[in-house]
Amino acid sequence: MSKTGKIVLGIVSFLPLLLLAVYIAFFIGLFTSVFRESLQQQSGRPPEFMMSNVGLLMAIIPLLIVTTLGLLIYYIVHVMNNTRLDGMERLVWIFIIIFTTMIGFPIYWYMQIWKAPAAPAYSS
Repeated sequence: MSKTGKIVLGIVSFLPLLLLAVYIAFFIGLFTSVFRESLQQQSGRPPEFMMSNVGLLMAIIPLLIVTTLGLLIYYIVHVMNNTRLDGMERLVWIFIIIFTTMIGFPIYWYMQIWKAPAAPAYSS
């Protein structure tokens, strides 16, 4: 893989973490603004600005799901085709990628794609 390809893949690998942080920030901002507006309004109807904030939240979720599933499939295929890994290392990386998804993507990218070790430390 070229260096440009590695950099692009690294940016995309960090994208789910960034989207999750943006989602959490919007979510917290939504509730703090609703609380602030509810103190100022005495009517029983919901604030109008709430729908635009909910729309932003609903736009982030599909993007987060698509990037996470796409990266999950890509990295599992990459682990299976990585000749530098033996059988046990493949299994460990697959478990890491499946169970830690958003955190496992950048870790695998850095350790196995960016650094790209020349040969395994031992052969079994």
